[in-house]
Amino acid sequence: MSGGIWPLVGAVAAPLIASSGPRQAIVAVFPPRGRSVWEIAAIGLSLAGALMAVENRFAGSPLADAWCWLVLVGAWLAWSDWVRQRIPTFGTVALAVVGLALLARSGDDQALIRAVVAATVVLIAAIAVATVASLGGGDVKLLAAVSAYTGWWGWSHVLTAVIGALVLAAVTGVVLLILGRITPGTHIAVGPAIIGGALSSVPAL
Repeated sequence: MSGGIWPLVGAVAAPLIASSGPRQAIVAVFPPRGRSVWEIAAIGLSLAGALMAVENRFAGSPLADAWCWLVLVGAWLAWSDWVRQRIPTFGTVALAVVGLALLARSGDDQALIRAVVAATVVLIAAIAVATVASLGGGDVKLLAAVSAYTGWWGWSHVLTAVIGALVLAAVTGVVLLILGRITPGTHIAVGPAIIGGALSSVPAL
């Protein structure tokens, strides 16, 4: 897309993202109620700002559309996980498949292969971890999907994204505990941390 289109798409998509919940809201964290105009506006402005920042970061690069796609779809998946504790599988598949197609436009076959391998390795590792940790199937698939993006650049970026996700998830849990919104042992949405972890690798590119 030409410059400036992605932020507009983000602003338009905000009401759709906001309407994705809460059908199964986490009452202790996010009380079930409708979204106000101001909340939808805040989501739209935040998403448009994030997309604008990514566009500027990858200005002139064929990778800009791929990372903007990650921000747009990732925002929806993160929001859905936060308010419903559910990450739609078709959304994760779209994030990975369309993302790989957009990344492939750069013509770097070696990086494309590394992206696919990274996604596969992280998927296998996440499945193994999920058997002993509180990691849902949606989280596993989302980790693999975002690893295709970070894996494009190299394994150090995959590691940066995973560590970033762990840190963000831990900080979120601690803050919610301090605020009294959850109790020890309460499952929290990891999706937002996974997307945030992937984006945290961007400055290191």
